[in-house]
Amino acid sequence: MKRRLRFSDLHFASKILVLMGLMGLIAVLATAYALYNMQAVNQRYRSLIAHEAQGALTIAEAARHLDSASRLAFKVLTEPDELRMLASLRQLHATQSQYDAQLLLLEEVLPTKIEDIRSIAAQSQRLFESAAEVISAAARWRGDRALQIIHDEFEPVLHALQQEMRQLRQRSAADFQQSSRQLGDTTRTTLLTTALAGGLGLVFVIALSAWVGVHQISRPITRLTHGMQQLTRRAYDTVVEGTERRDEVGTMAQALQVFKDSMQRADRLAIEVVAR
Repeated sequence: MKRRLRFSDLHFASKILVLMGLMGLIAVLATAYALYNMQAVNQRYRSLIAHEAQGALTIAEAARHLDSASRLAFKVLTEPDELRMLASLRQLHATQSQYDAQLLLLEEVLPTKIEDIRSIAAQSQRLFESAAEVISAAARWRGDRALQIIHDEFEPVLHALQQEMRQLRQRSAADFQQSSRQLGDTTRTTLLTTALAGGLGLVFVIALSAWVGVHQISRPITRLTHGMQQLTRRAYDTVVEGTERRDEVGTMAQALQVFKDSMQRADRLAIEVVAR
């Protein structure tokens, strides 16, 4: 039955190649882990920046439409005829449609802020309704009623909405900063883990190399040297160890065993000659 090849049977050069290959494998695994995590962090950071930029732009665009609605509400008071006032009403409806589209886009960009955005949308509906009432009152040449609506309804809702917009922008920026810190922590953890794994892997390979050097090479050769010394003193009861190995140590042990057997035969022949 063929004996299974063991690590101790490998030649010295093969042992060194195995250890070097093991070290290379650890380095490849650590590098692959670092690259995979860093690539994930990079993609997440790019997405985060894109969402933050899109969110800021969308909020700014929505705020601009609010300003347009405010200008229309105040401008209608100075229009000289009813036709221009009614044109302002059509512009208000168009502005509202554009504003609503921005809020829908904002829900896609900031999915974690949907409740806040819908609250803003509900207040915005009241704002545009108030603006429409202002224009309608002005078209009926009731400037006093239009001013009252602006003072009692339109301006309070407008200021509240502007405040909500600012707070939404601040919360979005705070979330961006928190996510950035988390990505920074992930990056540091990845680098630390990679360095730790690489260091532990290097220590393991060094320890394994030391074990191989001592137990597989140094000690067997020392025992063979001691056996050689014993044989030179005709101590034939010395057991030659390692003859079953297939590496250089095994070759030396087998040669020493042959030397021992040859010396024993030579001594027996010498005794027989003397006896005759």
